[in-house]
Amino acid sequence: TLTQCQQQIHLIKLSTARSEHVVNMSDEEPVDILPTLRKECLKSCPAPKAAYEACVKRIEVKGEGDCEAWYFDMLTCVDHCVASKILKYTK
Repeated sequence: TLTQCQQQIHLIKLSTARSEHVVNMSDEEPVDILPTLRKECLKSCPAPKAAYEACVKRIEVKGEGDCEAWYFDMLTCVDHCVASKILKYTK
């Protein structure tokens, strides 16, 4: 449904918004770098992102359906990019 698509977009925006406030990682307070990496990697997945956004627009017009498959295609692309970068941030 449209509500599911909106919730998925909202979750991505929330994780992105939280990551924008991260400046440095200190030893006292660990910082989750994953949201920042996902935001960066989303830029390298323009086709899946465009397909997902087109689906969301179709759902808004039709008022029914879901974009789950397109959402997971986009996340798969992002996660492949993140996987190649995340290990350099582990201790």
